[in-house]
Amino acid sequence: SHEMLAKLTAQVPGVVYQYRLYPDGRSAFPFASPGMNDIYEISPEVVQRDATPAFGRLHPDDAERVTADIYESARTLKPFHCEFRVVLPRQGLRWRLSDAIPERTEDGGSLWYGIISDITERKQAEEALSESEKKYRQIVDTAGEGIWMIDEEGNTTFANQKMAEMLGYSVEEMLGVSFFTFMDEDGKALAAANVERRRQGINEQHDFKFRRKDGTDLWTILETNSVL
Repeated sequence: SHEMLAKLTAQVPGVVYQYRLYPDGRSAFPFASPGMNDIYEISPEVVQRDATPAFGRLHPDDAERVTADIYESARTLKPFHCEFRVVLPRQGLRWRLSDAIPERTEDGGSLWYGIISDITERKQAEEALSESEKKYRQIVDTAGEGIWMIDEEGNTTFANQKMAEMLGYSVEEMLGVSFFTFMDEDGKALAAANVERRRQGINEQHDFKFRRKDGTDLWTILETNSVL
């Protein structure tokens, strides 16, 4: 049975493990698949009686949080779910995800059955996307023209700072508000027709009148683009 378990877990990406927390605060990995060599760059035998070497691989900024999450899972017996960084001798900085189910042991400690996987590529992609979105927002927010986005119902989903200033509102005041709120009755009829044409994928540019917050008119050249 043990040999079969070892062979099966050896095929699983990451490390399949048991993690035990004793009542006196000591901890160990009674069982860990060969993936421990890649996840922590430590052999399973090294942490079989003492988990300290594995914790020594945690990024200094994440170590306290990981420990706190472990003790919280032990206290509540709720599943352990944690994303964290490790600093490894060979691989350098990497991201890990641990998911495990705890149970109470007879001595009052806790025992988890779980898996730790490598999520470095996902985290790098998320960071790259976040940076790209940040740069895009900086460009849009500093644009000299008003930029406005609405959903299919005509509600504002985005407005840059220039657009808000032109209408006399803050960006926060505009979000979620209907596009039609910012125009008089004549403008609403024209806007309704324009929204319908936008739904059909028809992009246009024409003069358009908005109503500012102070009640004055704002004439613009409105160019619409449909994103399906």
